[in-house]
Amino acid sequence: NATAKYNTIQGGDCNDSNNSIHPGASDIPNNGVDEDCNGSDATGYSYYKDVDNDGYGDSFNVSNGYVSQTYNGTVMLYNGSNYTETGGDCNDTSNVTHPGATDIPNNGIDENCNGYDNITCYADLDNDNYTNNTNTVYSDGTCPTNYSNSNTTPDCNDNDSTINPGANETAYGINGKDNDCDSVVDNCPTSNLSINNAIYCNASSQMEQKKNFNTTCSGSYECLSNNCTSEKCAGYLCYVDADSDGFGNAANYNVSNTSLCPAGYVNNSNDCNDNNASINPNTVWYADNDNDGYGNATTNVTNCTKPSGGNWVLSNKDCNDNNLHVNPGVTEK
Repeated sequence: NATAKYNTIQGGDCNDSNNSIHPGASDIPNNGVDEDCNGSDATGYSYYKDVDNDGYGDSFNVSNGYVSQTYNGTVMLYNGSNYTETGGDCNDTSNVTHPGATDIPNNGIDENCNGYDNITCYADLDNDNYTNNTNTVYSDGTCPTNYSNSNTTPDCNDNDSTINPGANETAYGINGKDNDCDSVVDNCPTSNLSINNAIYCNASSQMEQKKNFNTTCSGSYECLSNNCTSEKCAGYLCYVDADSDGFGNAANYNVSNTSLCPAGYVNNSNDCNDNNASINPNTVWYADNDNDGYGNATTNVTNCTKPSGGNWVLSNKDCNDNNLHVNPGVTEK
């Protein structure tokens, strides 16, 4: 009877629809099937093709793998190719590229197969974006904190962020430091010039404190008073401020032995009209395109004197600067 079923006194078959699966069958390792019905798939021993014979196989490509049920040693010959039980080779055509190899920095090649090329990191301990190129470490892909992969112009002091090749030495004043790393302390770019209210650049291009009243000088830039007369730091020039707007008249001044000017005087000569407090270097002029005496608030210039070209006024109240009949002075009908 072709449809007859056969009985057996031997049990234990874990898949009775497949005659290659039963107790005692050969269990193919690592295929996910329990051929011998012992409760698990055999793991076996995995080997990987080692084309470059460096002892590491390409385990990333499944077609390069081979599984054996028995241990065959660390290197074996199979189907004409070398195989090894050690995988992880990311370039099986180069015997200098494999796990554990020396990774040459900055060549764009990941010799040790850790996913990154080794890079040189230069110390920037003071975080001023200039590196100490003699203090380096090697890192995989990303530099650690306070290190940079940029090889900049060398920082001459990597422990002080105010000292680097990009610093402006005069901005830090006289501080006993070589702020701009040019090997000269407290120097300045232009000699015989005032730097600020307290410091000037002398004939040797060194910063120096400005001089007090009645001290020998060779130029006004050397004096705190900004006034060198007959080779002596003379008094402070104080300019009449007739309109009390904080800006003085250059043509009308007096001299004080201290930096404090008397009442009615100021220590600047920047006023262009000392009879009108609304006109000074901070005055805002507004364009008056329709010449009605009222300006456009969005078109303005800050200047002591009225700008040239066009019509400029001090009022910014015009709501339509293209119609002279529309302004705050018109009586609405």
